[in-house]
Order: sequence, then structure tokens, then C-alpha cells
Amino acid sequence: MFSSNILGEESLGSFYPDQGWVALNNMIHQSPESISNYTILDEKGKTFTLTELLDKVEKLKIRTMCGR
Repeated sequence: MFSSNILGEESLGSFYPDQGWVALNNMIHQSPESISNYTILDEKGKTFTLTELLDKVEKLKIRTMCGR
């Protein structure tokens, strides 16, 4: 997997966005109708809808990773 495809990492109640998070936001804003064409997977291969992902992330503190 390329790092540009990784949305981020969850750790200890925090979410650390990665390059894929920026790409996802761009896709949502530029062509929201195409979002249903994408598959979101976690590291174990479990699939999520965009709504399920956002519901999970909104409960976490958003933080940035130093050095990225």
C-alpha cells in the first residue's frame, strides 16, 4: 500500500491523519457523488462506508504526527 492511500492511524483515543486523509477530503469536495465508488479498509481488511469512518473518527482527537 502507498502512504498516499493511508487515511491515518488511531492510537490511544487520537487520530493521526496521513496523506490519504487529505486526498479523501479533496475527493469529497471535488466530486462528492463519486465517493460511493471507493472502498475504505482498515489494517485487518474490514470495510467501512464513508459515514462509518467519519462516525468513528469524530469520537477521536485529531492530531498531527511530527516529522510528516
